[in-house]
Amino acid sequence: MIKLPLEKIPEKGFVLADFADTTVFEPYEIKNGELCLGSREVFEQQIPIECHFFDETSELRLVHRESRNDTIEILLRESDETDMDQELLYTQEVLLKQEYTSRDDMPKKLRIINRFVYSDNDTLILNNYRISLPRYT
Repeated sequence: MIKLPLEKIPEKGFVLADFADTTVFEPYEIKNGELCLGSREVFEQQIPIECHFFDETSELRLVHRESRNDTIEILLRESDETDMDQELLYTQEVLLKQEYTSRDDMPKKLRIINRFVYSDNDTLILNNYRISLPRYT
């Protein structure tokens, strides 16, 4: 299992993690310095290929690079977007598959905040994105 940087993960939110043979999407909480979630055993047995811990205002993304046996950490915050050109932010709400939304504590949609930039030759490119919960559920 990779060491999760609990100090960077939002205290309470949702995790979306892709493993070699499964996808985990569920609520989590950090209590007494430990990650509490239903699929903890999956995290203990496998390293996620990509993992997103998020709430309404921040996301910690972990991307495992098998070739280098390391993990890239990307911390994305809503506060970073206030300094961006607002015309280069594109927000969309996406519906989730019913298999992930069957529980009452699960959102029906996710909010994706796409962060665009212009390249040196004035081409609009997607620089990054942040997963969040919808403003209205």
